[in-house]
Amino acid sequence: MRRFLVLLFILTLFMLVACNDSDDSTSDVSPTPVVTDGTNGNDNPNTDNPNNGDIKNTDDPNIDDTPLFSLSVGDFVVEMNMNVEYALAALGEPLGVFEAPSCAFDGVDRIFQYQNFQLLTYPIGDDDFIHTISFRNDLIRTTEGIRIGSSINDVLQAYGDEYEYDLGLYRFIRDRTSIEFLIENDIVVQIIYGYTINNQ
Repeated sequence: MRRFLVLLFILTLFMLVACNDSDDSTSDVSPTPVVTDGTNGNDNPNTDNPNNGDIKNTDDPNIDDTPLFSLSVGDFVVEMNMNVEYALAALGEPLGVFEAPSCAFDGVDRIFQYQNFQLLTYPIGDDDFIHTISFRNDLIRTTEGIRIGSSINDVLQAYGDEYEYDLGLYRFIRDRTSIEFLIENDIVVQIIYGYTINNQ
């Protein structure tokens, strides 16, 4: 029963994100990349950056350089708002792909399922970008070491006490990325990474 409720929660989240701000124009939307190599994005020699748009200038003292939430899978880092093609090339063929017409964008939203997690994407032109990562079981951990089955105390030790709370959901935010922990009886029952999509 709990597995059904968690699946329902994920599918509801998928539809809410897909249909969120459906009245917004998407013509000015462009993915915002995340620089993970510690260099100034403007000087980044990597021309194969999987993202497009303005890169955060990490030399600006007014910008928080706290790493954005991302998921490490082996040696590969799945970044929020990454072009999913780069993730698929590193992670291999998914177990399944589910599609639904996008309410907020011109195209199709997709869920790419892997054994331990799933990637939810939104379309821009011919490309799909990751906006949500959800855990499917307790065989994978966040970068900070939290898994399904960890205690709320473990979560607070790993992520601190600055969070939003609503009906058992603890949400930690870094810039346009977030990580959410659904808690039942002081135990993590679901973990979801998110990316805030806007056309600002």
